[in-house]
Amino acid sequence: MRNKWWMIVLAFTILLGACSGGGEAFELAEVYANAESTDLSAEKGGLSGWDMTQTEIREQLGKPVFEGTTNKGGDVLEYEGYEYFFYKGKLQGYSIKQDGKTAEGIGIGDNRDRIKEQYGAHYTERTQDELHFFGYYDKENGIVLEFVLKDEKVETVLVMRAGG
Repeated sequence: MRNKWWMIVLAFTILLGACSGGGEAFELAEVYANAESTDLSAEKGGLSGWDMTQTEIREQLGKPVFEGTTNKGGDVLEYEGYEYFFYKGKLQGYSIKQDGKTAEGIGIGDNRDRIKEQYGAHYTERTQDELHFFGYYDKENGIVLEFVLKDEKVETVLVMRAGG
């Protein structure tokens, strides 16, 4: 469990770096520049939309089970099934926890083949900081969906804005 928590924290540090656009951080849109687009418009993480403030999310979902600040200056709100990440007050992305699912029903423990069945063949793979990412990019909506895989199974699901 401790190792899995470390992986989630590392993945979100990478996420916030990508979203903040600062220093050495890469832009997710650059990582996916050559990828064919996949419609990810249904990926909203249990929210009514992407342009929500922390206050609006609290109004929609109630009191979070956890809230805090990351070492990169972002804020975190954790709810049943999802953790939402903010940078400079803007929702940048979320992770799907053990009891959550993507819009296509993918969750923790599903395998690579199931992901491809649901999202198609237009994926991109990359490795960063010992993590293997298997992802899709919606160019029209600027959304990236990434699955962190270990032994071909989903360990973490990240859904985020590309480029912040």
